[in-house]
Amino acid sequence: MGLALALACAGCAAVQPCAPPRTGNVSTTGESVVRLPHDRPTGMELCTYHPTPEDKVIQLELEFAMRNQAEFNQLMQQIQAPGAPKHKEWLTPEQIHERFGETRAQFDDVKSWLQSQGFTITGENYGGSSDYIRFKGTIGQIEKAFDIRIVSPEYDHYASMDDPAVPARFNGVIGSIDGLEVEGPLY
Repeated sequence: MGLALALACAGCAAVQPCAPPRTGNVSTTGESVVRLPHDRPTGMELCTYHPTPEDKVIQLELEFAMRNQAEFNQLMQQIQAPGAPKHKEWLTPEQIHERFGETRAQFDDVKSWLQSQGFTITGENYGGSSDYIRFKGTIGQIEKAFDIRIVSPEYDHYASMDDPAVPARFNGVIGSIDGLEVEGPLY
C-alpha cells in the first residue's frame, strides 16, 4: 500500500521543465503580432508547474490603450499645476475618451476579433475614461488566441508564462489583457 501511494503521489506532483517565454512578432499561426507587457505573479515558480486543463473556463478583461499618452500627461500637468492657465479645468470621462480613447470602429474590430476566436463577450464599456471588453473562454482557446502557455504553478492557481500576443493591427489599441493570473476555483 505504501508503494502504491508513493507512486500515485509522484504522478500528481509531476512537473514540466521550464521553457523560455515566447517572444517575437509572429505567432505560431504565422500572423504578425505584438506582445503586450504582462505582470507575472510574484512568489510563484512558473518553471515548476502542473498541466492545466484545457477545457477550464477563465473570465478575462481586455482594456484599451490610451492614444496620445504624451499629450495626456502634459494636459494633466497643466491641470494640476497651480497658476497654470488650465489649472483645475478637469475633463469629463467622455471628453477624455474623445481625445485619448479608441474609436468606435477600433472597439468593434477588437470585439469582432475576440468573437472570431470563439470567446463569449460577457460585458463591455465604450465611451468613458475606462473602456473594456469582458469575455470568457477555455484555457485552450486563450492559449491559441494569445499565443501563450497557461500553467498551474500551485493548486488552484493559473498563470501565463508568456506575454500575450495580439494581431499587429491592434498595436496601440489594446492596452492589456487582465485575468491571466487566476487564484481560486475556475468557472
